[in-house]
Amino acid sequence: APRAAARRGLGPDHDPRQARPPSGCQQVVRHARRPGRLRRLSRRGRGPAGTSWDCFDTLSGRATGHEPWRLVDHVGGEEYRRVRQLAEARSDKPWPGIFRALEALTGWPAARVAELREREWQAELVAAFPIVENVRRVSPGDRIVSDTYFSTAQVRELAGRIGIPRSVEIVTSWDGKHSGAWWAKPEAAAADLHVGDNHRSDYLQPRRAGRKAEAYARGRPTRDEESVAEGGRWEVAAAMRAARLQNIYAAD
Repeated sequence: APRAAARRGLGPDHDPRQARPPSGCQQVVRHARRPGRLRRLSRRGRGPAGTSWDCFDTLSGRATGHEPWRLVDHVGGEEYRRVRQLAEARSDKPWPGIFRALEALTGWPAARVAELREREWQAELVAAFPIVENVRRVSPGDRIVSDTYFSTAQVRELAGRIGIPRSVEIVTSWDGKHSGAWWAKPEAAAADLHVGDNHRSDYLQPRRAGRKAEAYARGRPTRDEESVAEGGRWEVAAAMRAARLQNIYAAD
């Protein structure tokens, strides 16, 4: 799979007429009753002014699970996933370029490719959910910095879906964080802290550039979630993860 799949990617569906997550992942409990010896995390402790945030798996999760290509499976099945990954690898990487490469690779009519592109985007919007413990820390003057093939406007729309205010700046590139190019820019120095889940892009690279960085790890699947997914019930595992990340409790 291309490097993007490992870093950010998406994921595909068996019925190409539907652009929605599996039914088991569509609805997750956003406000659960406090179990046993658990305490609700405080809203205090917001990030300092000028915090920069990774987007995917730090602020926004996918209801189809941590494995990004599950969403693409949901759009068109395994065969679509295969050609979609190959098209991304051969493309110039921005979102429109991926689908130009898909059309050239498959020979499919432009109308069919445009329809798949729109289904995939709508699936992204439907699948997006807030990772509440981080979304609650976002302040109006913060910034989202994302390595992605999505445009800034697309990330803005996704951010709005999870409750991020429009006053938050959004910066997108293909691999600005991963390559270190973003961290060398003066604009990156304006942030007091960067928070993200990718060890290289969001932690090692900013620290090498002298920036303060915080690694976020709770977006990764737990052992129980991994065990359920390995047993073939990935939809259940995805729903477990989505419920956990939208209910901010921590063990005492």
